[in-house]
Amino acid sequence: MRSSFSPDGRNLQAADVLYKKNILAIRGSFRPVTQGQPGHDPTGTGHVQARKTGSKRTRFNCSSKSRLNNLKAEGDIDEKDFLDRADILCSLGQTVLISNYQEYYKLIEYFSRYTKRRMGVIMGGNAMMDLFNERYYRDLNGGILEAFGIMFSRDLKVYAYPWHDAKNDVLIRTDNAPIHPRIKPLYDYLLFNKRITDIQLDDLSLLDIFSVKS
Repeated sequence: MRSSFSPDGRNLQAADVLYKKNILAIRGSFRPVTQGQPGHDPTGTGHVQARKTGSKRTRFNCSSKSRLNNLKAEGDIDEKDFLDRADILCSLGQTVLISNYQEYYKLIEYFSRYTKRRMGVIMGGNAMMDLFNERYYRDLNGGILEAFGIMFSRDLKVYAYPWHDAKNDVLIRTDNAPIHPRIKPLYDYLLFNKRITDIQLDDLSLLDIFSVKS
C-alpha cells in the first residue's frame, strides 16, 4: 500500500510527488508527533541541516513515511488512526507517504523509479545501527552488500541524529557508533566519503523524548 498526501491534504500519485525531484525522507510512526526525535521532528534540525549541506540549486521534497506495521491495532489496520496522523503532518507543511516498505533499500529503490536526483534520509542513531545489522538482509542473495549497492549507488546521504544510550549514559554519534567489526570497514568507507553525517542537535535533552507508541 502506498498513499501520498500533499500539505493541503490532497491524495496524490507518487509521480506527482517524486518525479525528477530531490527527496528528503524522514520515517516514523508519528504517534504522536513530538519535537526533537528522529522521525518525529518534521520541521526541525534535521531538515534544516540537510538543506544547508545540499547544493544551492537543490530543492528537497520532504516525504515523511509512516510504516504500516506501526499502524495496526489488534491485528487490523486502524485507518482513522493513520489518516489522523497524516492530517497532522500535512498541517505542518509536510508531504506524507504511507507505504508497507520495511527496509530502507526498498524505499530507496522505490524512489529511484521516479527520480535520479539527490536523496537524503534522516534517521536516529539506533535506526542507523539497524541499517548496518546483517540479519535484516538475510533474504537477499548478496546480503548487506546487495542492499547497500541498491542504496548508495544512488546519490544518497544519511543524516543521523545522535542517540542517547541511557543504560550506559553515552551519547552515540557516527564516530563512536558500535558497529560490528565485520561491517566496520564498510561503515568507515561511507563515513569517510560523507555518505553518512551527524545531525548537530543543540538541545540534547530532546533526545529523551519518545512517542508513546513507536
